[in-house]
Amino acid sequence: MKEKVNLSDSFTYKKIFFAVIAPILMSVFSSVYSITDGLFISGYGGEEAFSGVNLIMPYLMILGGIGTMFGTGGSALISKTLGEKDQKRANSYFSLIVYSLIAVGLFTCVLGYFTIGPVARWLSTFSNGSGNTEKMVEQATNYGRIVAAGNVLWILQYACQSFFALAERPLLGFVFIFGAGVTNIASSIVSFAYNAQLLKLAGPNGITAYGSTMYISYLAIAVFMGFSIGISPIVGYHYGAQNHKELHNLLKKSLIIVFSIGISLFVISEACAYPFSFLFSGNDADVQKLSLDSLRIYSFVYLTCGFSLFASSYFTALNNGLISAMISIVRSIVFELLCILILPNLLGTNGIWASAPIAEIGSTAMTLFFFLREKKRYQY
Repeated sequence: MKEKVNLSDSFTYKKIFFAVIAPILMSVFSSVYSITDGLFISGYGGEEAFSGVNLIMPYLMILGGIGTMFGTGGSALISKTLGEKDQKRANSYFSLIVYSLIAVGLFTCVLGYFTIGPVARWLSTFSNGSGNTEKMVEQATNYGRIVAAGNVLWILQYACQSFFALAERPLLGFVFIFGAGVTNIASSIVSFAYNAQLLKLAGPNGITAYGSTMYISYLAIAVFMGFSIGISPIVGYHYGAQNHKELHNLLKKSLIIVFSIGISLFVISEACAYPFSFLFSGNDADVQKLSLDSLRIYSFVYLTCGFSLFASSYFTALNNGLISAMISIVRSIVFELLCILILPNLLGTNGIWASAPIAEIGSTAMTLFFFLREKKRYQY
């Protein structure tokens, strides 16, 4: 069943499958680790511990998002250079990126240790006064410092996944994204806003329900991210080789795959919303109801979010970090943040859950605009 993946190939659906399956599995398995972590914390640490983890998680994602930024942005640059048949310069880029990652990773380990406590205490000030916020802050600080200590390894893991796919060895990434990294960091900043609004409207119960939905969404988003990581070096190579016919082929097939995945994930999420709502809520009926509402409303985001995520990675592979970053930043910092700030005033907690799906409407329109505007330039 194993098939050699050559960047210079003309890609059929079968070849795309073999190119992206390992990065997808790697991303999904990483998400499973987080979900398992959450299950044990909610089951044995209690609601305050689980709320604390979800309170500090956006900040941890910002610290770790550097790996995806360097990995995907670096692999785009290297794949373009390989497409230009300049192996020596590609090797130099690789060495520079890895050494930079180690240095930055060590810095974020130290930064995380000293800043996680103050960040957790600042976020807790948005609480409506219900629940034990002191215990939540304590748990957030303890958990965050432990995770931050291994941040350099986390960064290298995500960066190397992109490099393994680039080296025509995507399976290695299973055994062991500039624009995509911005996606992680921008999404984490938006998560701060989610937590602040939920603490105001629902207290720690809201954080717990939001955490339940995010853990499930990690699996869905991981599929899109894994696909983007796997396809990005192939796009970059053919861009460097000026193979416009294959760029068109990759774009057409990728869009069909991404929308098919989105529909499948939406159907699965809606069908399984009720049992999923019990995973992290324990015996708390209020948390379970909040989780169920959240899952059923938020799942609409899967229908379109893959389009924007793929587009950001695609433009990164075309060495256009500006458009990639614009898609990521406007999608999260502008559209979604505005929805989070406005909709809860109109719809209460349901407005928070509906923020991402509604924001994706604007994001999809913006992404389509960039694809149409840049078609003549890149000839895809």
